[in-house]
Amino acid sequence: MRLYKYLIIAVLFTLTIASFGSAQEPEGLTILADYATYRSPDENSQYIEFYYCLYRKELGFIGSDSSEARYAGILVSVMLEDTAGNKIDSSSTYFYSQVNSLEEAEMDGIRLFDLLTMKVAPGSYRAVISAIDDVSKKTGQTLLYMAIPNLMTRFVSSDIQLAYDIQTLKDEKNNWNSSRLEKQGRLVIPNPTASYQKGVDDRISFYFELYGLNDSSVEKQFSVEYTIRDSDGNLFFNYGKVAYDKPGGSAVISSSLDISSMEQGEYFLVFELVDKADNNKAVALKRFYLIDPAAQVQTIKENDVELMSNIAYYHLSEAEKISLSKLDTKGKYNLIRQFWRGKDETPMDPGNAVYDEAVRRYVYAQENFSVNSERDDGWKTDRGRVYITYGRYDDRDDVSMTGKRYPYVKWTYYSLAGGSIFVFVDDFSAGLIDYHLVHSTHPREKYYPSWQKILTDDLETEDWYDTRDE
Repeated sequence: MRLYKYLIIAVLFTLTIASFGSAQEPEGLTILADYATYRSPDENSQYIEFYYCLYRKELGFIGSDSSEARYAGILVSVMLEDTAGNKIDSSSTYFYSQVNSLEEAEMDGIRLFDLLTMKVAPGSYRAVISAIDDVSKKTGQTLLYMAIPNLMTRFVSSDIQLAYDIQTLKDEKNNWNSSRLEKQGRLVIPNPTASYQKGVDDRISFYFELYGLNDSSVEKQFSVEYTIRDSDGNLFFNYGKVAYDKPGGSAVISSSLDISSMEQGEYFLVFELVDKADNNKAVALKRFYLIDPAAQVQTIKENDVELMSNIAYYHLSEAEKISLSKLDTKGKYNLIRQFWRGKDETPMDPGNAVYDEAVRRYVYAQENFSVNSERDDGWKTDRGRVYITYGRYDDRDDVSMTGKRYPYVKWTYYSLAGGSIFVFVDDFSAGLIDYHLVHSTHPREKYYPSWQKILTDDLETEDWYDTRDE
């Protein structure tokens, strides 16, 4: 089972490389997005920034007879939903892009950056980010699954925002002073991919804010220890500890670290924060990827994405399953990756216990409930579905076939929905080859209180089939 799990992890990382290095032309708009949560300036609430980028070459530009200049207009919107799919809030913006010629519009690699904001309470959410090109009518969409922390506690940091570059805005003549990308006197060019290219990006830039500093003490400093850890949480590099003077009850940290000597891989920025006045501590953490363009470009394999889809399938909502069915291979990969990131209950720690548990259940179902010789269809069976959805049962009763009675298995969950049972019957003698769910007391499952009739000839074969659809 451990080997199976590592195979799946390898697939996920391989596809991370593939999505960053792919040179395929998209059919619609490519929209790359990430988010960060901050306290509001009034300190009484918190808000979320959705920062994103689009590729200028994918946009449609129009001009006029009097000028060679051309213009594009893009509507970008964010729909915020809770885990049940209920709408919480929405926001949208419309912005223009101007080029001096058609040749300039077709230049490769030019990206447009912007962001949207909205107030948000702590909790788990899904954000649907959409873009519409006014000229070409091409559309793009991406999903973000988010675990929003509570930033209203005494001593805490905001999320870390990764950036391609951070510039200090020194005077009013700077053309960027009115940009939404400006924060606390800095222009932050965001990196929504969380990926950097070896040999191209020698440094990783970042921005975050620190709240709840004790500025009433005679001790007027706080410290930040900068480290990078590998995907298993092991210390990879320590950049040392830096002491800063407190500007007040909050502070802004924006800097960059040298990553030129690092090899391709998945890493975590980990910043340990200490208020020297009372020794209060906080931790800020952000996952990032270093990609080597000189390495062989991997391709997203349909079989790999199919495995990812199978693992996630019973954990997705019906709306998410519909979205998944409409996407191409790359789109499916992106949706599933974002889904598990949003399910991470401890985003400040490396790893994802929710995903690990999902893999464990999937592997167990394959090994114990498969009915074919390849042992790869256990997740499709009734027992596999129930096991993956609800986890391991608390009690199990197995009854063998005697006389005219079919064998059956009853699983009991003592704390699931106030206590639930699941009854599976194997009617192999009626031409089937697996245990099928015929009755459960769980409110979302099949309920057939007369299920014991199935164990005898009291129920005709055609009636038996009918009960499976009730």
